[in-house]
Amino acid sequence: MPLETIQYAVHALQNQKLRSYLNLLSIIIGMAAIVALILLGNGLNASISAELDLLGSEVVFVEPGSISNPASIVFSRIDEGDIKTVEGIAGVEAVIGFYEASGTITKGQESGGGFFIGIDPRKQSYLAETGYLQIVDGRFLVAADSTAIMVDEDFVTNAFGKEVGLRQNVEIKDKKFTIVGILKKNSLSSSFGTNLIWMPKDTVKNTFNEPDPTELIVKVISADRVSEVAEKIEARLERKHDEKRVSVLTPDNLAEQIQGILGSMQIVLLAIASISLIVGAIGITNTMIVNVLNRTREIGLMKAVGATDGQVLV
Repeated sequence: MPLETIQYAVHALQNQKLRSYLNLLSIIIGMAAIVALILLGNGLNASISAELDLLGSEVVFVEPGSISNPASIVFSRIDEGDIKTVEGIAGVEAVIGFYEASGTITKGQESGGGFFIGIDPRKQSYLAETGYLQIVDGRFLVAADSTAIMVDEDFVTNAFGKEVGLRQNVEIKDKKFTIVGILKKNSLSSSFGTNLIWMPKDTVKNTFNEPDPTELIVKVISADRVSEVAEKIEARLERKHDEKRVSVLTPDNLAEQIQGILGSMQIVLLAIASISLIVGAIGITNTMIVNVLNRTREIGLMKAVGATDGQVLV
């Protein structure tokens, strides 16, 4: 009878608890690995889309080198004069250059690494409008600032043993700088790294001898002109330098490239998970074979009292 068969199977599982638990664990881990990797891929895609949405759809990114060839980034650069060139293109509202450097920041006897980003204080309003830069406490940089810096919330709590705050001084390259603003942390700005410090572009240029921007964000007049402006920027800079030395990306094709990379990574991870599934399946099969061999007498007894092959299998 079906009920008797179920009771018999449950009784058999209870008699071999360790073996039953290990088999269940093999199945659960394999299934969970596949599900977790799929969720991870979807989560990364959603996170990237949210980060790009933070800057809006009316922007174009200008990066040194080729995105498809990371090694070219080392040998390529953006000139400060490129900002003027891009600003002269029809449809461009503003060009924000990022002057980046890394170094040591000190407070008292404590020191740690920092990542410094210089921007033109007159253009930071474009970043503030999108929500990319949001003041939690204090103020934004102004054109007259030369020793003023802004830090994010992570820096306040994690840079040193004690929290730092507004109007406190820190030392960078043996010069004193005052914290005038604390920025809200967001996923896009945190991609630059921890201990993020914002300062006027001239300060970065003079302090770290970084005369040229590392990357540009171009604000376009309207979203429907983004592709057109991106093509013009690429053509104008290539004509100016007599070579292709930068990558010009819109939010759409940047998302496509990143998702392509994530897709390849997800395939590799799924392949690794599939190997674990195969190994688990072989282990379960081995256990089941041993289980049948160990129950030869029991199966013989069932057959002797009239059980069919189907009933034994169930």
